[in-house]
Amino acid sequence: MLDLYKDTPALEEVVNQTGYKTLQSLMFLYHLVKEMNPNFILELGTGFGCSAIFMALALGKGQICSVDDYRGDASLNIRIPQGNLEKCNVAGKVILVEEDARHLWTAPYPISLVFMDASHNKADLFSEYAAIEGRLFESHIIVIDDLFSADVKEFAVELLKKDCYDICFMPKFHDGMAVLSPYKFQNEILAAITKGAGDA
Repeated sequence: MLDLYKDTPALEEVVNQTGYKTLQSLMFLYHLVKEMNPNFILELGTGFGCSAIFMALALGKGQICSVDDYRGDASLNIRIPQGNLEKCNVAGKVILVEEDARHLWTAPYPISLVFMDASHNKADLFSEYAAIEGRLFESHIIVIDDLFSADVKEFAVELLKKDCYDICFMPKFHDGMAVLSPYKFQNEILAAITKGAGDA
């Protein structure tokens, strides 16, 4: 088991802010980035910056853009994740953007990996996907969080019907996740799921 808390002491404090009861989903993202080594990651839904930090700790020379407008939680703002990124020494790997993910204009491209965790509303999810679809690298992975929500599940099923997605894994981490990709990433995803479950 990786002891990220030992290497990054402030990380435990950040995780405690989120109220996560298990690290499985976070460790899955960490291992997926390690296995895939993407050039550019887009995260929709920053929150406290916890998942961005886990991905940044695994990232080589790539970059993460994390987007949130905090409309769902007035107690949060961009200064909180910025402070958490700095405490965990990964601020240089993550660009924080305070913007509505449904109308995203500022994210660079091409995007290799997308982590969608901004909205659980189906209409919002389709708007978010439409905003980034033209910026996706031809072979990319999309991870959708909170799959146990009916709207999120319907969105994932509709997305799977697109020609660019051959497979869908659904690990029961956190509140469920859907991982969609072409076949070429099957081994990397399976390795990340296995390691993420083992590191919980």
